[in-house]
Amino acid sequence: MVKYLREVFARLSTDVIKKPNVYPSTYVFGHTHRAVNRTQLSLGDMKSGPVDIEYINTGAFQRIVSKEQLEKLLVAPAGGQARSLSSLTPNDLPACYTFVAVEPYSVAPKANLMSWVEGSSGKFAAGSGGCW
Repeated sequence: MVKYLREVFARLSTDVIKKPNVYPSTYVFGHTHRAVNRTQLSLGDMKSGPVDIEYINTGAFQRIVSKEQLEKLLVAPAGGQARSLSSLTPNDLPACYTFVAVEPYSVAPKANLMSWVEGSSGKFAAGSGGCW
């Protein structure tokens, strides 16, 4: 990821931001299914000197399940048979979707990993953190 970001940031500073050697401080992406909150990453020396950023992986914005949640879903109900993995559908998984919210800022952005979680009433509400 460091090599990729160094290349992209170098292009951004001249082609998009139009200020040579000015780089974003936060990088948000959705690459893997599991979301990862703010993580520091050093890109090393660039034209302006050392560049350190914060990155956040939003996850895939789809229902996911942890190992522990999956084990609970497969347990046999009282007096019944255990479910097989192939019998599960996406609707059996927790209704929770991760996203990143960036607060309004004038100096530096503060991005936070958030989640939309379906409550027992069937309505969704925003919460902090991931879905696991």
